Amino acid sequence: MQRTLEYCRVCANKAFQTWEGWPNKTPVPSLPHVQDSACAECGSTLGVANDQLVWVNIGMGLPDHWILYARDSVQNGQCGLSGYQDKDPDFYLKWGQPYCYEDQCPRCKALAPVSMHTANPKNRKYALNCKNCGIIPVRSPLEIPNFEQISSDYERWLDDTSDDSLGLSIINTEGYTEWYAWMEKNQPDKLL
Repeated sequence: MQRTLEYCRVCANKAFQTWEGWPNKTPVPSLPHVQDSACAECGSTLGVANDQLVWVNIGMGLPDHWILYARDSVQNGQCGLSGYQDKDPDFYLKWGQPYCYEDQCPRCKALAPVSMHTANPKNRKYALNCKNCGIIPVRSPLEIPNFEQISSDYERWLDDTSDDSLGLSIINTEGYTEWYAWMEKNQPDKLL
């Protein structure tokens, strides 16, 4: 699971010009990364961080549809349809993140963006947006308490499995049982 991503701003802008739909119902486009300082598809060196990408609802009251937009467009160059910058660039974060992180599709194994849509503060829904398989609802590791801490401690423990105190602290950490179940289902090769 990659949480911090840098996509090509030029390719994202091009894809966002035509995308419209509904969060976690219409797959967001897969975007090329900026790697080694350039986009492999178009050669651009301009990037946009995944945490800058948001859904914007279009319409009065209930939305007619949604579009994708980079909230840093004013500072770093347009990415998405123009005219949707808000005085508060964090305004649209309340709806979640269309590009929360990337993970492997459980069906075809392709790398795909995972979206989080927050319809209201108590209702977060995650969906994998596979270009081959479509929308797949997923249980996100971000919903598991201490997921990153347990993962980090587990990797340290794998380097020295004789450290019983670290092993015990891992299994006694809140969220361990959910973490283990998630790992068994999604990344079994990383478990002993």
